[in-house]
Amino acid sequence: MSYSVGIITYHAAYNFGSVLQAYATQMAYIQEGADAYIINYRPQSQVSYYEPLYRTGYSFKTFLQDALLFPVRKDRLIRSERFERFINTRLHLTERVNSPKQLQQFSHAFDIFVSGSDQILNIHSNEYQGEGFDAMKPYLLDFTQRHKVSYASSPANMTDAELMHIVTSLKKFSMLSAREQDTAKRLSRIMGVTVKNVLDPTLLLSRDRWRELVANAADKLSLPNEYAVYYTLDGTKSLLKQIGLLRQLSDMANMPVVIVSPFAFFPASRKLIDGRSIGPAEFIQLLDNASLVVTDSYHGTLFSMNLETPFLSISNGKGSSTRKDQVLERMHVQDSIVMNLRNAVEYVTASGIPKTRCVDNYLIPARESSFKYIRETLQQ
Repeated sequence: MSYSVGIITYHAAYNFGSVLQAYATQMAYIQEGADAYIINYRPQSQVSYYEPLYRTGYSFKTFLQDALLFPVRKDRLIRSERFERFINTRLHLTERVNSPKQLQQFSHAFDIFVSGSDQILNIHSNEYQGEGFDAMKPYLLDFTQRHKVSYASSPANMTDAELMHIVTSLKKFSMLSAREQDTAKRLSRIMGVTVKNVLDPTLLLSRDRWRELVANAADKLSLPNEYAVYYTLDGTKSLLKQIGLLRQLSDMANMPVVIVSPFAFFPASRKLIDGRSIGPAEFIQLLDNASLVVTDSYHGTLFSMNLETPFLSISNGKGSSTRKDQVLERMHVQDSIVMNLRNAVEYVTASGIPKTRCVDNYLIPARESSFKYIRETLQQ
């Protein structure tokens, strides 16, 4: 029997990980025979945060960060267009709705409702900027009484006291899972039920599946034959302090470095290429064809690992860094962790480009276990 599945998650943030995890969750359920759709909920708070080039409704620091990106306005517009194109052509979307009240029209539209991955349980995520706990209710599926499950949802750095605000809603779910091992244990303790640890959705799809997506993409990037990638979520001030190190990385690796820095401006050059205009499909192409990826990003790390691209993952072992550290330890590639960009440059200087790492011996069994969980969510 084929079930209809409605997935709600952060699918329309201009963030590679958010959009690609939504795509992967949808495709995983389709692979298991479900008729899966992404519930196209785009609240005004998220639209206001991601769509304007210059955000005036937030702090002065946020506006200044955007204003510093004025020289690359054209590339930012191309980036936005590529995100929208991916969202609207690659995701199976319902009718767009903008308010929790409008979600009521979907209350009986699907057999099974899935509260998807990403930090949808984290009140501190960018998507809840300036909002209270009520903003989380749509992602907790409070608009329906039908079969509810979660897949790889993350509360990230929420405290136990903050989590108590959503326990009542979570107890209405028949199955719960989390993408971090420590989070699964913590939620199990707080909820008094078993919360399964599953893979981030982006790891559910094989590297060949991701390459098929790129092969069918409308845009193809024009890239050097050999290049390294530095993908960071730092702002302009932090990135500019790293320019000297990035030039050293280019020299030591003997190739240009493509810098993907959505929130920072830097002076591009022959050695340092600006890659900010890429969208989700181009992001995969860029990482897949790179000779080396250096990143402080969770999903930048996961995609590099899955695509078997040599990588160094920057982590100080604290806060949000522990999310990707747990995955790397589980896949037995924790030796790919470096403390900072300087350590990455020192690694390349001393040892050259890291070797390609195949994690299939650990990833495939974990993937099979996660698909087993998905199949169980379909058994009402």
